[in-house]
Amino acid sequence: MILVHEFTHMLNRGRARALKGMMAKQYRKGKSRKKETEYQKAYAYANSTEEIQARLIPIFNITSAAIRGENIGNSPVNEIAKLIALEAMNTRNKKNIIKLLFKMYDIQHKNFLNHTSEKNKKRISKRFYEFAKEITGV
Repeated sequence: MILVHEFTHMLNRGRARALKGMMAKQYRKGKSRKKETEYQKAYAYANSTEEIQARLIPIFNITSAAIRGENIGNSPVNEIAKLIALEAMNTRNKKNIIKLLFKMYDIQHKNFLNHTSEKNKKRISKRFYEFAKEITGV
């Protein structure tokens, strides 16, 4: 999961340079000169759009592997992915799937949701809903 997360950053960085868009500007800016508190750093990291995307992709990958019936092991995150696979195939209950995806996110990234803004929680929820629709076919 860590490799997928970091690979996502590499892809985003390359795409940003190619497109010379907003992310490219972000990388050129560099560090702020003022000293940030640990909370400010944690808050900024938890709410970074690129970081959020990089956190979601491994969760979607492992869940998709569970749905395909691949052997994914028995970690707590993987056990939830297996539950999501059962939900997707049997009940197709998107609300339960979204709750389980948030549980995976919280286990994989402890306390990040505590630092995540409401706006970004809604964005994550929306992305989880889109994924739930995709895997249930409903």
